[in-house]
Amino acid sequence: MTSKNGARAHVARARGRTAVAGVPVLALPLPHGEQVVFGYRVGGIAYLTDVKAIPDSVMEALQGLEVLVLNALLSRPHPLHLSIPEAVATAQRVACAAHVFTHLTHEFTHAGARRAAPAGIAPRYDGLVIDVAGA
Repeated sequence: MTSKNGARAHVARARGRTAVAGVPVLALPLPHGEQVVFGYRVGGIAYLTDVKAIPDSVMEALQGLEVLVLNALLSRPHPLHLSIPEAVATAQRVACAAHVFTHLTHEFTHAGARRAAPAGIAPRYDGLVIDVAGA
């Protein structure tokens, strides 16, 4: 389906690849409470920002990443999202050059969250541009 402005819709299927603007995108199924949502891997970057856990089957698809973007909602557990400690533990399972935390609440200042994060893991901000080879 193509819109009036020429944009074309793409259907995402679990573990399916589709090309968007000529770039392969892999849809990764992730738990979000009783629902399944998708995270996406595009080249060397994975964007997993509305998840509670990353299943082992998806961890396999994250091998060779340059950047992992991951939600880190609160300091305490939440039923639908990774907490900051859970996000840190998850990030440490994925070997890559940069781990980016997003989807943080107003409970934290950016500077405070940055100070609390281990080396190689940092909260980011709106408008950030990340250059990734192959993406």
